[in-house]
Amino acid sequence: MHRSKRWIALVASVLALWSVGFVIWWPRDDGQLGFRSLAAIVALGSDLNADSSIGAYGEQRLLKALDLLRQRAAPLLVTTRGQRPGGTTSDWAQRKLVEAANAADRWKIEPGVATSTHDEAMHLQPLVPQGARIAVVTSRLHTRRACATFEHAGYRVTCVIGYVDPWYKLPYAVARENAATLLYWLRGWAFVEH
Repeated sequence: MHRSKRWIALVASVLALWSVGFVIWWPRDDGQLGFRSLAAIVALGSDLNADSSIGAYGEQRLLKALDLLRQRAAPLLVTTRGQRPGGTTSDWAQRKLVEAANAADRWKIEPGVATSTHDEAMHLQPLVPQGARIAVVTSRLHTRRACATFEHAGYRVTCVIGYVDPWYKLPYAVARENAATLLYWLRGWAFVEH
């Protein structure tokens, strides 16, 4: 009995280390490959704060996307729409950052409210045709799943890290991302052939 508990603990430890290593040490960042012929830069959103401002994830992602837009990496910036309970959306908070960067004329918000990365990929289709090359700007731990989801939706993706989780949030972020990665694979939203 005692020996089997050690065996289970060992297997669980190996799996935990593998999953942490997969997410943390092998993020996907294609930004160093260059940004040739991009149709759009897509800045993924995040939850809204209590005052309806954009959360740190979303703000940093949008700022990175605006930096790429300033570098003329693509003619179009697309942001996704988050929503607080009660109906307040992220539109006005995004607009403030986009207008401060003088980029309102090259900016579009995806239609509908996204509640998942899968929604974000599906909502992009009316704005950018499938098969187009896009840059997806997201957080470091989210890169693999996010870019695989947009690729599964039919886009050619350059993945860009726009936010790095602080160290104290890593245990939660790693657990969440591993669970979400498994869920997306099971649902056929990413990591599977069409």
